Amino acid sequence: MSFVCGTIRLFLTARTHEVEHIIITELGEHSVLMEPQSWAEIFDLPAFIRPDAQFLCDHAECESWSAGRESLRMECSYRHMRKKYFVLMAGDQLAGGQRNVDSDNRKPSQPSFEVSDTFHKARDVLSQDVPRLLETQFLSHMGDTSQFYFAVIVIAWPKIIG
Repeated sequence: MSFVCGTIRLFLTARTHEVEHIIITELGEHSVLMEPQSWAEIFDLPAFIRPDAQFLCDHAECESWSAGRESLRMECSYRHMRKKYFVLMAGDQLAGGQRNVDSDNRKPSQPSFEVSDTFHKARDVLSQDVPRLLETQFLSHMGDTSQFYFAVIVIAWPKIIG
């Protein structure tokens, strides 16, 4: 579905269901980033754009990091995030002293290779409430919420989360 079709669907939903305001998570794709900023005027409703907490680097940090750089290679960005979150690091140095291990990725790992623990970001209130809701409201459904590590985005669950 194109973003314009989504905007039209949102407009119709807002009019049909007496929506009081719009809250969305900031969009990560630059080509559609501007459209939601006009929704308050288009829909004549308060519209709030919340930061997207599922990314390790927000827009402001990315803009700050990229300012003045001659090139924006993903490899350099990855190195920045490795240092920030202490992933694949040995003290203040990159693990193995390498910036890039792509060529090594095609070979089997050595038996002595240690895998770091899975990265977990602290859950916000909503991300804590959703697993509890699923456990109480959807008992007959398969699955387990004990290892729920993904971001929660509210779309429209008025009867469930009111």
